[in-house]
Amino acid sequence: MDIREVEEHVKYRIANAEIRRYPYPHFFIENIFPDEYYAQILANWPGADRFRSIAETGRVGTAYKERHIVSLVKVDQEEGEWKGKEFWQEFAGWFVGRSFLQFLVTHFQPVIAKVRTLPPKTGVEADGLLVQDHSNYAIGPHTDAPHRLVSTLFYCPADDSQKHLGTSVYVPNTDKIPREISGVHYDREHFVKIQTAPFIPNSMFGFVISPNSFHGVDLITDENVRRNVILHFVKANTPV
Repeated sequence: MDIREVEEHVKYRIANAEIRRYPYPHFFIENIFPDEYYAQILANWPGADRFRSIAETGRVGTAYKERHIVSLVKVDQEEGEWKGKEFWQEFAGWFVGRSFLQFLVTHFQPVIAKVRTLPPKTGVEADGLLVQDHSNYAIGPHTDAPHRLVSTLFYCPADDSQKHLGTSVYVPNTDKIPREISGVHYDREHFVKIQTAPFIPNSMFGFVISPNSFHGVDLITDENVRRNVILHFVKANTPV
């Protein structure tokens, strides 16, 4: 497919999606990619040997070893020949490119402005990951890192059999949980889970980071799971 058509399709789906306001701005979108392109994503998904445990990358310390990643920002630096390499290089060209980033910033700027105050002339950049979560992966409720402004998760299963593995929305059940943007991950006992986005093919869950944007993934107890996701982050490249 023409890559410009793909990018415009994704922009169209995001721009016309409903943003749910409670308990923080979030959204769920189906058919996020053109069907033909989604089939290419599945066909070109890298083999397990291309993924590294996130615990080995220094991004999150030594935690979450069941989450394995490929950086889309650095995909051009991946050595050797491997399944889907050219496809993902082309994908990264628009997905973490300036045009798509500027679209997201412009579209969500009014929402961002309502939930947090940023320093004047805050710069932005894109980050993107191919993710493969394995059995026993879980991540407790958290708002997300302060330097992130918008987080989007593009779900890439082959069918509906992993529907229960989506990202959940939480609200605290105690005043002891600070309402602040931070990287702290909390125990679920302090929260009420109010919604889980279905982990279905060609869909996307996303949210604007706020003091209330508590989200997480329940423990994956299924055996031999490969939970495939593409992550995109709008990041501030100056302190916030």
